[in-house]
Amino acid sequence: MSEKQLHTYSFFIRTASNVAERYGVNATSLLAGTGLSPDVLADSYQLVSYTQELEFYRNLVQAIDVPWLGLEVGSQSKLSSLGSIGHAGLA
Repeated sequence: MSEKQLHTYSFFIRTASNVAERYGVNATSLLAGTGLSPDVLADSYQLVSYTQELEFYRNLVQAIDVPWLGLEVGSQSKLSSLGSIGHAGLA
């Protein structure tokens, strides 16, 4: 029996890729090995698997070697940017 694949919204990797761009890291390089196309970063509501998201973050950490990277990405992640879904999460 196979496990059900868990998903999250592309909003989170989109936010992280915006931070990476400030460090001069191209978003395409962060998507290497994820099976995702750059189009996924254009739509905050696309679903990505946790496996794809984990690979993206592995690429991010390898590309940017600063100890506060997680804090920086987290500070840029505003749930309200997800519209009604984000506001429901804040409630």
